[in-house]
Amino acid sequence: MAAKTLFRTDPGFIDRLNTGASALDKELDELVMRENDYPIQGSQFFRMVTPKAGKFKASDFGNRLQLPVKSEDSDPMPIANPVQGFTKEYTTITYRLGVKAMKSLSEQELFPYARQAVGGLMDSAKLMYEYSFADIVNQAVTATGYDGADGVSLANASHPHERRQTGVWSNLEVPSALSHTTFSTARTSIRGRTDEFGNVMTMRATQLVVPPALEETANVIMASELQSGSSLNNKNVLKGSVEVVVWDYLTDTNAWFLVGNIKEDKRGLLFGDEVPASIAPMSGADVATDVQWAERVRLRYVMGLKSGKEFQYNAGA
Repeated sequence: MAAKTLFRTDPGFIDRLNTGASALDKELDELVMRENDYPIQGSQFFRMVTPKAGKFKASDFGNRLQLPVKSEDSDPMPIANPVQGFTKEYTTITYRLGVKAMKSLSEQELFPYARQAVGGLMDSAKLMYEYSFADIVNQAVTATGYDGADGVSLANASHPHERRQTGVWSNLEVPSALSHTTFSTARTSIRGRTDEFGNVMTMRATQLVVPPALEETANVIMASELQSGSSLNNKNVLKGSVEVVVWDYLTDTNAWFLVGNIKEDKRGLLFGDEVPASIAPMSGADVATDVQWAERVRLRYVMGLKSGKEFQYNAGA
């Protein structure tokens, strides 16, 4: 029996017939399979890469140069060189999980339901992806969490520029509750993001990402005709300026962040399957005599933080 591949796009679905059935009970009058076809949350913020031989090494370069300097034709030509970026190596990790249906299940006339129940392997793989995507953002300001190629966390006030003489840049707001005012402040901050020479990158916010607890607040800010939280009847000039994205796997109910208009192949978060996630039958030592049916899921992927330039993070209050 050939392995079954879990196809995933960005963002996409992992789907399989009879996935996620209910518990086994011969006395049930009805057994209904629960809904299981949900998009893989968080994948839209990641750049898809292709690791090889258990590793993925990433670096970057820029074609931005310093501004031309005053120089007459008779003067020596001023020379500038692009600035080399930061380099980081990521390790591919393998994850596996197996399920077995014993012969006794068929003797008890439960085998058809058992095969549906163990179909949860597909859902388990999907959930592993989703937790991996959210893990970096949930540790955005943690000193012991994920570090980028620049050696600091995703959200940090001391990101070094690639050109060290330029100093540092920040994508971390003063912790404050989400409101029209704090959203406007963060929006202005990301608009002022600078490159390695201190020049404005003209980045603008396109998404406001919030946990479920802040969904209503975010939508009020984005949909109100008048400025929310104000008694002056000022027009809400920021109405509809960004897309509200609710990420169910964000664990901090107060934190929120903006995502800028960076190109897909420039995203600072990266993810890649070294081999496609697959479900295949188990054999050999993993299957005993009285195991009638057994399958395993196997995932092998790399996931990490390269840079956080497209993010403007607020831990909330």
